[in-house]
Amino acid sequence: HTQPCGQHISPSALPLTMPPPPPPVKRIALPALAKHAEDAREAMRARLERTGNELIAPFDAHAFLPPHVLADRAHAAAELRAQLRLEYFLSPVEALDAVYDDTLDVAATHATAHLEGCAITVSLIRRTMCPLLHVDYVNQRAFCTLLGRGTEWLADPKAPEVEAIVSVIQKAMQHQDYTTANNLKEKLIMDPRVTFNSASERETVLIRGAKWPGFEAEAPLHRSPQLSHQDKFRLVVKVDGV
Repeated sequence: HTQPCGQHISPSALPLTMPPPPPPVKRIALPALAKHAEDAREAMRARLERTGNELIAPFDAHAFLPPHVLADRAHAAAELRAQLRLEYFLSPVEALDAVYDDTLDVAATHATAHLEGCAITVSLIRRTMCPLLHVDYVNQRAFCTLLGRGTEWLADPKAPEVEAIVSVIQKAMQHQDYTTANNLKEKLIMDPRVTFNSASERETVLIRGAKWPGFEAEAPLHRSPQLSHQDKFRLVVKVDGV
């Protein structure tokens, strides 16, 4: 099953030389698809919408790409296919080329992947995974929802009605006072003045985590979208440095 919110993939040390700190949240749209690839993608969406005996079960497929593999796109593509083996989960196979290409593009955006390698997870999700606001205990996490609703985060964390509460939440989390933190998160969500951004399909969202040196107390709060009867699934790529 998909890992819990904020779980750290590996206890490996951070690289010796970190790049300049990234912004708290950065959005990057993936390259446009060719017509045949877009048609195959929509065929995959239709296949994933089927229910009953034709339902494709949720899954997590994992891969690890070290820096020397990521440096060679062809090598990385071959290794990604060998490790993820998405043809065992998804159809039509004509759509998988674009899924693998998109996954590599997401990995390429991660701030430290070229230094330390990256752990990649491609997941089919059929339930709301992390609806509470949370931070990720990694240096940075890249999300991209290929099909379905995207990750959500506070639209204006510096707004007066938000910043003070977020500051208290972060301090409570640092002191492991999760009761206080969760109560304040609920207060934020229920406040009609508080708005959220959400990622579009095939839009990578890079979220700085609580392990980035010097910014441990400034990781952005974000959450998974609620899945409803109309939103039956999400096909998500997640990339962490290792």
